Amino acid sequence: MADRQKKFDRGSIDSVMAELAGLGTPGPPSDSAGNEHEESREPQNASHHIRYGVQLSSQGQYEEAISEFDQAIQLDPKSARAFNNRGYAYFSLHEYEQAINDFNMTLKLNPRSASAYNNRGYVFLAKEEYAQAVEEFNQALSLDDRMALAWHNRGFAAASQGHYNDAIVDFDQCLRLNPELANAYQNRGVAYLAKGEFDPAIADLDQALVQQPDYASAYYHRGFVYVAQGDYDHGLHDLTQAIRLQSNFPDAYYVRGDIHRARGDFDQAVADYSEALSHDPQFTLAYYHRGESHHQLRNFDAAIDDFTALLRLQPDNPSVHYSRGLAYAAKNDDERASADFDRARQFGQ
Repeated sequence: MADRQKKFDRGSIDSVMAELAGLGTPGPPSDSAGNEHEESREPQNASHHIRYGVQLSSQGQYEEAISEFDQAIQLDPKSARAFNNRGYAYFSLHEYEQAINDFNMTLKLNPRSASAYNNRGYVFLAKEEYAQAVEEFNQALSLDDRMALAWHNRGFAAASQGHYNDAIVDFDQCLRLNPELANAYQNRGVAYLAKGEFDPAIADLDQALVQQPDYASAYYHRGFVYVAQGDYDHGLHDLTQAIRLQSNFPDAYYVRGDIHRARGDFDQAVADYSEALSHDPQFTLAYYHRGESHHQLRNFDAAIDDFTALLRLQPDNPSVHYSRGLAYAAKNDDERASADFDRARQFGQ
């Protein structure tokens, strides 16, 4: 979650903006690198390895796919398709520099490959180099303005920089070209959420789930919108669905924990915050609110443990020193309580 480690909201539900998630693939493994006539010029054995490599990539067998693309390149060192698809496989393994090298070679061999520009942009998105990503998507769209994924990915880059209106325009165009792309509905919904426009956000997230009923991220974000509206029942339902579909979803556990905490069900809140931390040990807000929940349950030692763990991550946070001071005070440990209250005043200035 974009801001969850930067600030605290002492309200019943944190006003922490949901992160963009569920970005579409850079372009599924493709037999094309932007030149539909290339296959006819390749040696037949090279084309065979490319086709088999694409099949392996589509099954998530990326290392095996790379081996096939390697063999295709040995047979035809000028095959842009082989380099483009090998770049996709490297990207999927998070080997970003290798991926960029392959997309660079694709574009050297075929400068008009919109697919390679889009895929290279996707790598920059993954590296959070958004300005460079936008340049790549602009190049892709200058070559093929009907590439729905390039519109989507440029919208994602815009939203990631807080340019939500620009993002919505790009998602709109993406959906005009491909009205069945669940990721675009979800991410447009999250852009509306970021603007505080809850009704269109829910409408888009509803549509994302029509297109992809097992879309955990869409359930999470729709649940987040419901919680932001104070509709805890629907929020709880959607967050539970998100967790059922994706058990290692720390943000979903965290927001569901906040619902339980707001309702005074502190035992269940502790359980959900604990699950969030088991999947993300750096989740600062989960430490903070689990500590507060322990305090409400009068488990003061457990509360102190959580606040102390959090202070290892954020040693200058006045709210955490203050909360730990309250826990020490509840144990009649006046010396430690006073020291924490002094630090809270010092860091809060």
